[in-house]
Amino acid sequence: ITGRTYHDMWKWQKENYIRPATARDEHGLLKHHTVINCQARGEGKSYQTCLLILWRFFCFPAQTIILGANSKDQSKFALYEILIKMIQNSPRLIEILGQDGILEKEIRLQNFKGETVSRIIAVSAFTGIYSNITSYGFSEIFDMRNPKSFYQLDSSRRNIPNSQGYIDSTVSEKGHVLHTLYEASRLVKNTDPGIFFCYRFSNQALEKDYLHPCNTQKQLDSFRTKFSPPEFA
Repeated sequence: ITGRTYHDMWKWQKENYIRPATARDEHGLLKHHTVINCQARGEGKSYQTCLLILWRFFCFPAQTIILGANSKDQSKFALYEILIKMIQNSPRLIEILGQDGILEKEIRLQNFKGETVSRIIAVSAFTGIYSNITSYGFSEIFDMRNPKSFYQLDSSRRNIPNSQGYIDSTVSEKGHVLHTLYEASRLVKNTDPGIFFCYRFSNQALEKDYLHPCNTQKQLDSFRTKFSPPEFA
């Protein structure tokens, strides 16, 4: 319908988000401590975040990865269930993990002794500080009114080598923590080069500006008519 394909979508995501997010510096360390994917709804933000989380979980030693969101249900729905589907649909990953490694609120990777060596945990955004986490995933931060829980989550990985935080969200209002991160990134002031901010938008909501092959102009016009600008973004 649109002339775009899922291969085109993945190619853009790989070149403009996945590869920059996993880039290394001259010392072999990850360049970015915070990776943010800010795009419109339906463009695969959460799936891309989950790919990076699984990359860390299966390829890095001793991982403790926290999934945060504005509510426990949102963190589980937005990221946790996607992670489980990805694992279960990958014969290699489910072979490594085993079905017993998938619990209601936690994914556990065990060594040959049966000891848990890495974990992915879905928590409420208001749980508090976790000690020495290696990574986190935070979905739809734009809707957060009190940033305290995000600050606690982000600061829980201080002094951890190669730690990365992954945020996927639509746009926020000015003054929001997401906008503060945007301004600090290389896209604006570049006061914190450790922030990688992938930002894709369409001022006029034109079909050509979107990645998903099923996102037609007719559909975009319909949603734009029904929703307010913040809800449409």
